[in-house]
Amino acid sequence: MKGVHWQSIMAFDQEHIREYNLQDSRLARDDCALLETTCGPMSPLEDEVAAHTRMLVRRGMAFDGEFIERCRQTLYWVRHNAAKEMPWAAEGEKILAPQVFNTFCCKRGVAPPANLQKDGADFTAWMEANPKLAPFLKARQRYELANRKLSHIENFLSRTFEGTYYPDLLYCGAPHTPPLVGETALATEAKEGGRERTRDSISRTWTENPIWRAAT
Repeated sequence: MKGVHWQSIMAFDQEHIREYNLQDSRLARDDCALLETTCGPMSPLEDEVAAHTRMLVRRGMAFDGEFIERCRQTLYWVRHNAAKEMPWAAEGEKILAPQVFNTFCCKRGVAPPANLQKDGADFTAWMEANPKLAPFLKARQRYELANRKLSHIENFLSRTFEGTYYPDLLYCGAPHTPPLVGETALATEAKEGGRERTRDSISRTWTENPIWRAAT
């Protein structure tokens, strides 16, 4: 629904969306009731963390705008220099399109890597077997990483006003989409195997990290 205006949706589809959201609400109500029955009421510490998180979201958080701008300019510089090391960039091709890099390899009589994930065994083997083309792929990696971080910064800055950052609350979607979501969420670190945080880990985050308590 991002970028879609309610008035532009046909009546039939509006009704479908209403029913979908109502069903989510019903399921969320049942899930909350089950959660309270299973886990019991929140502890005083959990109440304090929840209230503090809501307060942070309402009030926003100050940030170092000059530092963010320095980071952004550095990333622009890294991306620009990486692009200069990618011959296909000068040809007006989509720099990060996998098929563009694959074509670049094929024109030089080299089979492209099976995937472009640098942590994969196939990727490492390809880099070792093709040392002459490896620098081009490394440049592509630097460009991609800088581009991704720039996207994060732009997304962050889009939620700021007069030096204050206003995050979203992290929330859980429908039962069939259980991961916690929130486009610019005030999120805690996700752990492998899911995003559940135990009460012990919440307690450690709260008591060991002074940043969480700085605004109280």
